[in-house]
Amino acid sequence: MTDETTLPSVIVIASPKGGSGKTITTILLACEFAATGHTVKIIDADPQGSVSRWFKTSRELGFTLNGISVEPVITDNPMFQQTKIAEVIAASRGTDVVLIDVQGTAQGAMGAGLQKADLVLIPARPHLFDINQAAELCRYLSASSGTVPYRIMINALSELSRKSPAFATALETIKREKLPCLNTTLSERPTFANVATAGNLYEAKPLTKPIENARANTRRLLTEIISLLNEEAAAA
Repeated sequence: MTDETTLPSVIVIASPKGGSGKTITTILLACEFAATGHTVKIIDADPQGSVSRWFKTSRELGFTLNGISVEPVITDNPMFQQTKIAEVIAASRGTDVVLIDVQGTAQGAMGAGLQKADLVLIPARPHLFDINQAAELCRYLSASSGTVPYRIMINALSELSRKSPAFATALETIKREKLPCLNTTLSERPTFANVATAGNLYEAKPLTKPIENARANTRRLLTEIISLLNEEAAAA
């Protein structure tokens, strides 16, 4: 954990299209960081405000969400949004992690996030359309951010889709274009869909096998992300 003078690690979760799982990835990561004792601030920069609604609904239903706070920065003024996000990050000294939920096409939010980001995470579903969209964002990041690391994360991967021709084609594209991907994928789980509505995996009762499996999945994701952040910090 950081002290009150240390700036947080900043992770941007971005996708150029809806339905990729950007917001649920943000929520799951925030809850997993908090479960391991980290303090987390989520900057909700998506016009839909889904993270803000999740946080409000969760608290109204009695979930404590200890260690997690949400700050909406939603506006149609890109310059104001960019300035505000930078201010929120600067005011987050002592917080361990800042997660920014942002549309990959939002120039103001992306610009502010990239200036401070330690990692950009790009969720994509296991088919060519999402991968092509993610590839476009990768090219934008490569051209605009230079040294900020980015990774595609395959989301909502089921046993059926894992064996599908669509996923095979997506993997071929990833390999051909040398797109950087996390080794960890998020599986398609009803448990994750429930969390997207309200709550988290660590206050869910009773503790069932599906919840245990979901926790193991998000824990693997967090472990890989922390390892990547540590590698980048060591190389800096």
